[in-house]
Amino acid sequence: AVAPVVRAARGDEAFNGFIAGSDDHCGRFLGQTWTSVSEATDKQTFLTGLRSQRGILNGRHGNAVRAAYSVYSIAYSFYRDRLMSKSSPTIATMAADRFFHPGSSFEEPTLWHKADFLFHHLIKKATKGDESDFESVLVDELVEIGKDLNLLRPEQGGGPGEEIDERTFEILNRLTNRLLRHFSSVLVKGVSTGRVLEGMEALTAMIPVVLLNAPYPISYIYSRRGRDAVRKVSTSLLSRDLSGRDTEKRAWFTDTIDDLNGVSRTIQRYSTLSAAMGRQLAVIACQSRALSFPGWVVNFPPLREFRVPDYHSKLLSIPPFLETLRFIDENDFGVLYISTPGPVGFAALGIARLLGIRSVAIYHTDYPRHVNHIVQDARMGDLAASGVALFYGNVDLVMVPSSYYMDDLEAMGIDRSRMRIFPRGTDCSQFSPEWRDADFYTRFGGSPDSIKLVYVGRVSREKDLDVLADCFLMLRESRPEADVELFVVGDGPFMGDLARKLSGRGAFFCGTLHGEDLSRAYASGDIFVFPSTTDTYGNSVLEAQAAGLPAVVSDMGGPMEIIRPGETGLVCRGRDPERFLEAVLKLMEDSAARSVMGRAARELALEKTWEKAFESLWDSTL
Repeated sequence: AVAPVVRAARGDEAFNGFIAGSDDHCGRFLGQTWTSVSEATDKQTFLTGLRSQRGILNGRHGNAVRAAYSVYSIAYSFYRDRLMSKSSPTIATMAADRFFHPGSSFEEPTLWHKADFLFHHLIKKATKGDESDFESVLVDELVEIGKDLNLLRPEQGGGPGEEIDERTFEILNRLTNRLLRHFSSVLVKGVSTGRVLEGMEALTAMIPVVLLNAPYPISYIYSRRGRDAVRKVSTSLLSRDLSGRDTEKRAWFTDTIDDLNGVSRTIQRYSTLSAAMGRQLAVIACQSRALSFPGWVVNFPPLREFRVPDYHSKLLSIPPFLETLRFIDENDFGVLYISTPGPVGFAALGIARLLGIRSVAIYHTDYPRHVNHIVQDARMGDLAASGVALFYGNVDLVMVPSSYYMDDLEAMGIDRSRMRIFPRGTDCSQFSPEWRDADFYTRFGGSPDSIKLVYVGRVSREKDLDVLADCFLMLRESRPEADVELFVVGDGPFMGDLARKLSGRGAFFCGTLHGEDLSRAYASGDIFVFPSTTDTYGNSVLEAQAAGLPAVVSDMGGPMEIIRPGETGLVCRGRDPERFLEAVLKLMEDSAARSVMGRAARELALEKTWEKAFESLWDSTL
């Protein structure tokens, strides 16, 4: 990138007078970057070649990993006496010298070194180690290095030319992950059991781990500044960006990737479309389970997975930060999409800030209201709102599924000018009236002649299914002939409570359905009921509309913006079983209106394809 800028500044397109240099600050990488002149046989012809601008650049260029190694090497030289205390095995200090003290001579491990290592190994095994002792874990890692010192012998490629910066990154990354895994376990345990002080101590203990990694983020920041300078100068002189960052190459971070929810289905669909349409979109996940769907999917093994208190089916993961940071930098992504403000989301936001990459966060979930529903504690809801405001207030752009939630975020202090509507679509062939099967629900115990109310989605308290249950029981009482039935498609933590309240009273629980069964479940119903007041969008409402069902939704949240009130469905007051009942009765008692609304719902859904939504997203986030 530098060469075209220099040529433009000189006004000489033929200029090639560049000389390579190692830019080495620690004495480790001397001579690894050099200049050659073709056909030069002696000093004089070499210098003549340089003067005539025939120099050729060779070797490895610098990067953030190498710069960080230089910092570690200099720091080790300063603190060498402290690290070489008698309490550390000599093989550990020998390994540290080999890595960070380039002036030290190579020494073959002796019998004493091996005995010292064996003794340390036995002590560690007897005491089972101490993951919370920073120095102990560091020494353990150095001992592991000492075990294979023979691999670093100069005659085997272990001299100044070995990729010692890469090996150092690997070691420090592993060391950091070990410590974070331990302290995060203590933190989560303390918070989940109410021992806040214990959790705070674990949080404090992480500070040395963060400081240990400081050279890497600092190096990446300086690398970003260099790239910004190239961008500024090249744009000014050449009217084009030569910094290497490609806004058409993007990454999408997510805490949820293969769960049964709208967020996962949306990301999977966009990943599939990006591959089919030739777009470069990497989906960045962090989970222990294997992933299997089309697209460019990168899964970093989590340092730790933990379940959310009072929401045990929801897993959050702590990602390996250094590995993720390096992957994003080396792939030169121009935009980072971030779904959900969990550990993965905050890591992505930190990376975007460090590397100067445009960050686009998607507001998939109404966390404050979810927390209030699940925990039923207003203070926890306020805490969740503060976290949401902190996260979304620090990104470049917020994609919001509905105008309703734009108002919510604006009330939290988020600038509305930084918000855009997040486009969604549906598969109108998978969800279509053509899948209707009059006998489909008989397999679950339903009557072929009843009016069928259908709910599809997660069976959890925050979906306001208690309102649906109350509404349905009142409906059954008002119509003793029992010509109406409720079918719940899905699963979740509220299933037990809902089943106890409704089983044997005309309600049937179909479990989680996929593929053609899910298509038939939608199309074989008569009215789609979705009482949620916390959904930011409501994918299942759009799927039901595509299947030709009129929907009854609440006047709170995103679903009310999917339908056209009075044309493709009805909107009623949220958290009010009586108003919900009135809307359902209105559709039940007018079959002609149901048919007209169903056809209109299908026509509306046909306008919202995934392909259109994906193109809109890609174009609106540049």
